Amino acid sequence: MSQIDLSMGYHNMRIRDSDCQFTAFVLPWGQYEYTRVPFGIKTAPRVFQRVMANILHDLPYVKVFLDDILVHSATREEHINHLRQILVILRDHNVSVNFEKSSFGVSEVSYLGCIINNEGVRPDVTRIDNITLKLPPRNKRMCKSIIGFIEWFRPYIRNLNERIIPLNKKICKETKFYWDENDTKLVNDIIKDIKTQVLLYRPDMNKPFIIEADASDYAIGRILKQENKEIGYFSKHLSKSECNYTVMEKEMLAILRTVQKFRKIIYGSKIIIKTDHANLTFQRNDLSNRVNKWRILLSEYDYTLVYNKGTDNIVADGLSRLFLIQETFVEILLLTVISSEQSNEGLKNQNGFKQIKLKLDIMIYVTEDDKIFIPKSLEIEFINKVHSLLGHLGPGSCVKTVNRFYYFKGMDKKFIETLQNCDFCQKFKHKSPKYGKVSIIKTPEMPFQIVSSDIYGPIEIARFPTSKVKGGKVYILTFTDLHSRFSIAFLIRNIDSETVKYYIDKWIQMYGKPERIITDCGTQYKSKVVSEYLTSNNVKHSLTTPYNPEANGTSERINQVLKRMLSCNIGISILKVIQ
Repeated sequence: MSQIDLSMGYHNMRIRDSDCQFTAFVLPWGQYEYTRVPFGIKTAPRVFQRVMANILHDLPYVKVFLDDILVHSATREEHINHLRQILVILRDHNVSVNFEKSSFGVSEVSYLGCIINNEGVRPDVTRIDNITLKLPPRNKRMCKSIIGFIEWFRPYIRNLNERIIPLNKKICKETKFYWDENDTKLVNDIIKDIKTQVLLYRPDMNKPFIIEADASDYAIGRILKQENKEIGYFSKHLSKSECNYTVMEKEMLAILRTVQKFRKIIYGSKIIIKTDHANLTFQRNDLSNRVNKWRILLSEYDYTLVYNKGTDNIVADGLSRLFLIQETFVEILLLTVISSEQSNEGLKNQNGFKQIKLKLDIMIYVTEDDKIFIPKSLEIEFINKVHSLLGHLGPGSCVKTVNRFYYFKGMDKKFIETLQNCDFCQKFKHKSPKYGKVSIIKTPEMPFQIVSSDIYGPIEIARFPTSKVKGGKVYILTFTDLHSRFSIAFLIRNIDSETVKYYIDKWIQMYGKPERIITDCGTQYKSKVVSEYLTSNNVKHSLTTPYNPEANGTSERINQVLKRMLSCNIGISILKVIQ
């Protein structure tokens, strides 16, 4: 490929004799007029771009932006012929070329702030360090300048919209400007990502495209890929009304906006859309008008929706999501930052570990599959900390949670041995009685087909002094999908029929209408308000027999978990416990 720079830019265009008077300027020794287009005229860029496009419009292998011309060809011989044609055309139109600033027959060129090669495009970061000179900004105007600089690199930064939300909040009219170390760290982290020079690969139109990512509460972001080669990023803030959409609607909106963004690339090609929202992969008749409209808009694309489990995407389902509510989880991470002496002691006679050196000569070790190694001297402390932060779950659940990120030899056995002596678990955990015959509910074939619900409480708020919920008693309303055992808990003040109806409706808005809902014989569930609501939505209502809570065993099991976790976490916020 080649990059041709034109000499003197606008001066290549003559001005009509009758219009030269409009460029007149006066000096002490006389009046002068331009005969060629000068720099500084408002309409000059638009006219010059149109002229150059008209001159070279018949050449499909040429891209023109003002005085910068990019030439690309499949072979060297073909490229020489293309250059010869272009130079002849420029000579015939009296357009001069600056050969000193031009590059001919190279494998990589810098064009319009991008580095372009045979594989794809990456940003030109030669001037990226200039932004650090503007830190910290002293006012909103300087902050806008930083945001604008970062925005130019949007195509190369994953989930940029969500990352710069804190910066955008600082330039709002109703907020007073302030800047702290966290903001500087945020900007430096983004600059660091830009410096990695992510390469956006050139798409192969003969291969299927893959779209994957997720939607958060305030932004949507997606990645366009081909065979693990990233082709483009897309991210967008959600408007105030869009933030109120259900989870399904946000996921569907993210898909729609992404295919619209990359329409010129993917239209007419096979598209595989990966989502972690299983409901999108099913054909349903109870979708909202909004989602149905979006499905119609997507029908012109050849796409397939594929369910991508969260466990298959470590990036999306990593520690940030798993321990989002645990502010003290950092204590576990601090346990993994160990001195060289401790590390070497725990790693004697063991192979297959990579050593990572951090600041202050601190070392951590990771396995070949990137799990952090816990030395023998810290195993017991690590187990107790994990057990406490996870609400005193059993050994199996604790191991399953941390096994993806941490490693030490004999993890299963040591968790069992250590947790057998937990005082909290011995005191509070439920002792299973000997049950008689119970009704057996067959596991549904589809997610969210059958849902069970129950109410746990009352709970004295005084036991949780750090909670934002003040005074009195509260209850926890739970909903559980009997197919996946996925559960949601809502903290409520009242257990009247209107409250129960409101949260049943909220469940339906988020996950769709179930075929059947199973509850006990509580008066709020048997009320006319709830019964009429379920009937109007064609949802069957099954009541368990009185004084037989085991008939709704799934919800009762959730209640046992809530009881144990509330008992083991007295003194912290109840909102964090139920999350």
